[in-house]
Amino acid sequence: MSLFTAAGLALAVVARAAEPQNGTGHSLEDYLKRVGYLPIALKKGEQDKLLAQGALAGKKRLFVVDTGTVRTALDEGAARGLKSLGELGVTLEDGFFGKLSDPTIVLMDKLTLGSA
Repeated sequence: MSLFTAAGLALAVVARAAEPQNGTGHSLEDYLKRVGYLPIALKKGEQDKLLAQGALAGKKRLFVVDTGTVRTALDEGAARGLKSLGELGVTLEDGFFGKLSDPTIVLMDKLTLGSA
């Protein structure tokens, strides 16, 4: 079985499992709403980048939505006032990234996308 076929079968199983059991909507959007996700408005920016309104540490911000990155990147202005690993004198253990010790990594206490 090819990886592509296996991935297709896995998606079919997930889609089947996601089907509502009580006769409510059958769309992915309906399912995501039932498990606590809400839609957010996106708009196109320069070079067709997707943009979303949000808030970080209580301040309204405009975020670029990049589905091809594995980390959230902040410019210096947005990161100002957030605690860094260096300031806190700590390292983080992450199941995906492993041990994070870069002293410039900042911790985001509260990031909200959509109506913030």
